[in-house]
Amino acid sequence: MNRYLGLGPAVLVAALTTLAIPTALAHGDLVRTIPKANSVRDEVPDHVLLEFSQRPRKGADIRVKDGCGDDVVRTVQLQGATAHVEIDPEAQPGHFRIAYGIVSAVDGDATQGKFAVHVRGRPECSSGPGGYEVPLQRPPLQDTAAPEPETTSNSQLLLLGTLGTVGLAGLGLVLRRGREVS
Repeated sequence: MNRYLGLGPAVLVAALTTLAIPTALAHGDLVRTIPKANSVRDEVPDHVLLEFSQRPRKGADIRVKDGCGDDVVRTVQLQGATAHVEIDPEAQPGHFRIAYGIVSAVDGDATQGKFAVHVRGRPECSSGPGGYEVPLQRPPLQDTAAPEPETTSNSQLLLLGTLGTVGLAGLGLVLRRGREVS
């Protein structure tokens, strides 16, 4: 049993490194929305929440189009990893399209996507046939925050974690053999 004691620290570091890698590779992905994506509602929401896996930088680009295709975002507030989007009370029912573009404050990676929510009722639009036929047009993602220091890419993190784990395991073996020889 004494001969395996040198492997303890290496195994512990390998386990911790393996657990940390998914967090480092997570980016700023969309984790949860309220209302839920692709849900059907009876009333127009007064707000939309988007929760990300990492805190977005300031300047997140979030658009909400109502049943008439109008942009109905009043304000966007970032609190930690959650974006609180206040919706215009004049928003019309129909096919809501929510689009987002963020840059993670943690690793600097950009994430963008879109989803829909359907609100029952007929929209009263001043122009156009309704939001479901009006394409969502978004300008390219622009980061308005001050540049942050360069970060390590995911492949570099994975390689670094793997090399560190192998190196520590090898060090544990060398130390164990050194004890056996003396």
